[in-house]
Amino acid sequence: MTAFGAALESAVALLRRLDRSRAGVRQARELVAGWSAAHPELNAELVTDLRPGSPVVDYDLLLDHPDGGTVALTSPPDDGVPWLIDHSTHWAANQLVSVDGGHLSLPEAMVLVRSLGRHDEIVELCLVRAAVAADPEPLSDAELQEAADDFRRARGLHDRAAMLAWLEAMGLTPESFQDYIEEYGKRRRFRRRKEAELAPGWLAQNPATVELALATWVITHSPTPVALPEPAEQPVWELPEPLRSGDRVGPVRYGDGWLTGEVRTRRPAPDGDERALRQAGQLAYAAWLAERRTRADVRWHWW
Repeated sequence: MTAFGAALESAVALLRRLDRSRAGVRQARELVAGWSAAHPELNAELVTDLRPGSPVVDYDLLLDHPDGGTVALTSPPDDGVPWLIDHSTHWAANQLVSVDGGHLSLPEAMVLVRSLGRHDEIVELCLVRAAVAADPEPLSDAELQEAADDFRRARGLHDRAAMLAWLEAMGLTPESFQDYIEEYGKRRRFRRRKEAELAPGWLAQNPATVELALATWVITHSPTPVALPEPAEQPVWELPEPLRSGDRVGPVRYGDGWLTGEVRTRRPAPDGDERALRQAGQLAYAAWLAERRTRADVRWHWW
């Protein structure tokens, strides 16, 4: 038997002993990573598929062939039908969610997403995930904890009971949540590093966006003119939007009320001002991501 043949036999045995429950995905990846380290020439990659509407997980193993190309191994333990074929006709393969017996298909969900104006966010998420995938640096324990805490705070999950209830509502296990948090944490780290990289250039080219302004304003229930209070200095990006680029406005419609305001003076943020650098980084990152999105090859597959 050739060395590649022996590796194939070993790979099949590996596939057959992987835990096919959702809770076993992390362990399966660790086992394959260990096996791959012993066969570096094969560039092994584990493909994981979560069956729609099922706790069962399916796996394929992709291996580089010594003569070129890729060999895909699958080892269905039940009826012998590869999961790719089996799922093509599964009743839930095209469904996103079922509520009280009613089903929402993936195409219908995508139309809803697009009608809500969120499709750009999906494209941007894909772009960031691709950038993160090229970063082999693991997260530290502190970064993982920070990412998990940030995720929970943003969703009001302040105790164990709330967290477990959310996981159940989302159909996630603690293990799958851990996998998600690892990627979430890497995306947070990528954004922070990109913001720090872009901030100085943005600050130099767009100083007005991070100025400090001596400003005052009021918001009233009617357009009746009112006296303004004494002004206070604050970052221009924290002003109501109509005041950020003007010196005096109002009364103008603003949210549910009427805005009257005035900017007395503006001055550049001091050198090294942390607030200004942070804001410049956020603005620069948003601009970078928007520009990157316009250059991306985007193909929607929802019908």
